[in-house]
Amino acid sequence: MEACRKTCYSDLDCNYWQYVQETGCWSEAPMENANVPSPLTNGDVNRVLTGITILDGEFISHWARPPQCPVTAVTNGNGTGGTEACGAGITFIADGADCTVQCATGYTPSAATATCANRVLAPVTCNPDACNVGTVTNAAGTGGAEPCGTGITSINDGNDCTVTCAGGFRAHPAAATCAHGTLQSIECRVISPCAVVAVTNAAGIGGVSPCGAGVTTIFNGEQCAMQCATGFHPSAAAATCTSGTLQPVTCLANPQAPTPAASGPPYFLIGLVLLLLLIALVIAIFMCFNQPKSAKKRAVKPIKPKETPAPAPTQFRPVSVMMPTYVQAPHMVQAQPRVNTSFNAGPPMAQAVQITPSQSLQSLQQPLTPNYRAQSPSRLAGGV
Repeated sequence: MEACRKTCYSDLDCNYWQYVQETGCWSEAPMENANVPSPLTNGDVNRVLTGITILDGEFISHWARPPQCPVTAVTNGNGTGGTEACGAGITFIADGADCTVQCATGYTPSAATATCANRVLAPVTCNPDACNVGTVTNAAGTGGAEPCGTGITSINDGNDCTVTCAGGFRAHPAAATCAHGTLQSIECRVISPCAVVAVTNAAGIGGVSPCGAGVTTIFNGEQCAMQCATGFHPSAAAATCTSGTLQPVTCLANPQAPTPAASGPPYFLIGLVLLLLLIALVIAIFMCFNQPKSAKKRAVKPIKPKETPAPAPTQFRPVSVMMPTYVQAPHMVQAQPRVNTSFNAGPPMAQAVQITPSQSLQSLQQPLTPNYRAQSPSRLAGGV
């Protein structure tokens, strides 16, 4: 029976086979006009031979899938994750057939269709849409139809449109970017500047320059960076010009700095000095008590000098005294010796005495009394 089945399987024209116990294998053979009608009907089934036993049999439909291309996901294509780039529910494209490419909103396919050839679908991409340039009030061109320049009707994705306005108007912003088919909003604003007026305590003489030196007007929609005189600050950092009116800003006085509290005595420095003195004292005491014994000095008893006995008292010797006078030549007079018995004194020494004009020579006849101890006789032996 297995051989009978495989025989029919191997022939694409064989659609039926059966194995009869009494007669063996029977299979469809169209070449020999031994075929079974297709499709099989009830009438054909009812035609059954009697007296035989059929052990097994099959109806076989030989069918082969024709070549086709799977539809893969496309970035920014239609459907979730771009999985339906050829349409909702389409997963295969027959060989030789075309896929009508569909992209997500804001994107355009690189080709309108993709053809399936040899089981491969032609590659296709979904690119961001270009931006259509519409009409802008007060823009360049007739009725503001050319805000991006003469003849420009679209801007590619990621590119900028340089805005052009009619005379007396100014673009805001100066350039508009195209992103996924949507062009940035454009305005052409009227150029009606705001007059800059003096502000009390503002910069400049009399506060005439609150927006800076030489600035007298601010364009509509723009801001003025406020400037105040020294010691004052603006109530707002900037003033905006809106429809010809500059936002009012005032200059306020700066707050006074708090008076620093009076500082007391430098207790810290005093304490630091006392601490250093205490440390020095402790070090000195430590070094004093820790000196080695060998370093200590022994007290030496001083040697008392020998005293020379005083010479015996003697009489004074005459001493010659030079006395200046008003005469042409000085005269020498001799003073009479006198013995002083009030103390033990040695022989007197010669003493020079200057005589003033009012003194007489007789006054010098009195003996001189020295107020010092007499020298030894040996020193006086030479005389005066």
